[in-house]
Amino acid sequence: MTRHQGDAGEAMAAEYLERQGYEIVQRNCVVQVEGFRAEIDIVARDPQAQQVVFVEVKFRATEADGAGVGAITPTKLRRMRRAAGVWLSLHRPAERCSPRVDVVDVGPWGIREHLKDVW
Repeated sequence: MTRHQGDAGEAMAAEYLERQGYEIVQRNCVVQVEGFRAEIDIVARDPQAQQVVFVEVKFRATEADGAGVGAITPTKLRRMRRAAGVWLSLHRPAERCSPRVDVVDVGPWGIREHLKDVW
């Protein structure tokens, strides 16, 4: 997969989330602290659930590549949780909210699956 394909997949995921009523707060956000560095694909706010949502986008260029969610390992989940914690400590949302980690699986023809609260 090329960087261009990954960017296109993230754009599709962001548009999908906006159509679902989410507010996109940041895209491709890099957090770094004490030797830890990670990128969060999308930070969004889910107004219905009153949650800050950290979204990992998994893009697969062909159906033969399988589901993108299969690439979410326990190690990846730990990194996502830590990155979310760093982001929250730096941005301190005005309202109290519970964070959530979602995965959006994007295929060559659009959104294949949106898994909520994988953490």
